[in-house]
Amino acid sequence: MELTLDRPYKSKVVKEYNILYVDDEVVNLRIFNQSFKRYYHVFTAEDAYVAIEILQKEKIDLIITDQQMPGMTGSELLIKIVPRYPNIIRMIMTGFSDINAISSVVNEVGLDKYLVKPWNKDELKAEFDKSLKLRSEDAAAQNINEAVETLSSNQTNGTQNQEEKKEIPLSNEVKKSELFDYDKIINCNINLKESLLPNEQELKLYLEDAFILHEHYKLNKNTYWFAENKGKLLIAFFNCNTENVQALALNTFINTSLIELFYQEGIDKSNEIVSHISRRIQNRFFSLLSMTAGLSTDASVLIYDQSKQTISYSGANQNFFYFDKEGNFKSLEGAVMPLAPGVNSSFDAIKMQPDEISSAYFVSSIQIREKKTIDKGLGIEEILKEIYKYPMNLQMEALKKYNYKNMIGMKF
Repeated sequence: MELTLDRPYKSKVVKEYNILYVDDEVVNLRIFNQSFKRYYHVFTAEDAYVAIEILQKEKIDLIITDQQMPGMTGSELLIKIVPRYPNIIRMIMTGFSDINAISSVVNEVGLDKYLVKPWNKDELKAEFDKSLKLRSEDAAAQNINEAVETLSSNQTNGTQNQEEKKEIPLSNEVKKSELFDYDKIINCNINLKESLLPNEQELKLYLEDAFILHEHYKLNKNTYWFAENKGKLLIAFFNCNTENVQALALNTFINTSLIELFYQEGIDKSNEIVSHISRRIQNRFFSLLSMTAGLSTDASVLIYDQSKQTISYSGANQNFFYFDKEGNFKSLEGAVMPLAPGVNSSFDAIKMQPDEISSAYFVSSIQIREKKTIDKGLGIEEILKEIYKYPMNLQMEALKKYNYKNMIGMKF
């Protein structure tokens, strides 16, 4: 009886997440289900079409799919489903080195993890738990941000609405028209801009560690964009110096231009990208405006060649800050003048090695100028010196406390 009473019992695991595994080999589905059913609600599918049916019926938190399947490959499946299920964690597993197909997923919809067969149960579970935890934290942070923004918006709604509507003079007849909803048009443009912004988890696929601090509200005049193509990672950071409506439109124009330049035209040199953006702003955007006085944009563009292990930086009126391996604070400076009507600057490509950098940062030049004139506390250099050795998520939280709202931090 004593032996029976002393026998240890397995603790019951609370299964919080639904995981879908897609593989055309039935034996692999059976092994996967047996390995992970204790920890998650496991769903399995023999092909992509069955997987789509499951997604329509069940709330799936994470999908892991084999790449080589008849009918529809794993990469094709992810590209098809992510627009409809944008928050799902996506992973590909394959025994083949089909890098081009994997790259197409990363470029089009993003990929949380690329895995190679055969898999190890403990290592795979660790990857699942890590990704699910990060996604849950992101969702919680987003909920908090939305609640804070809603509260702030409610408190200042009357004043802000009056200030924003002064930006475009509207006749009383237009204001009363049911066909013209100014706020709806602004919100539509905000959603368009936000839809073009890749997220922090995608950036972490290419770097040792990173954070993206971006304030998601209509008065934000900053934007960023990044992508990987053929082993080269482009990270761009822009600040628009103009009124709110024009800044929103210009930042959206810049993001769509970057997509076209990097993917369609294959331009992958930092100075050439800044030059092309400058010309496009001059020829396409500014030419549509009747008034361009005071309209300008600060720019930073970095290219990280992962195969050659080189970094190239170019900028306009904006610096790139970093700490070297000895802990010295340094900056790379681009052209002195911003991108502006009638300003034709030449842009140099400043090159260095990633192993020279301990941590690096894009910082909003607008915010730096504002803090120099308004805040009397620590500047960005003093703050970063205190925190640059910490993991990037902790650095971001510290920067928030100092009221920094638009930055990108990275470790190569």
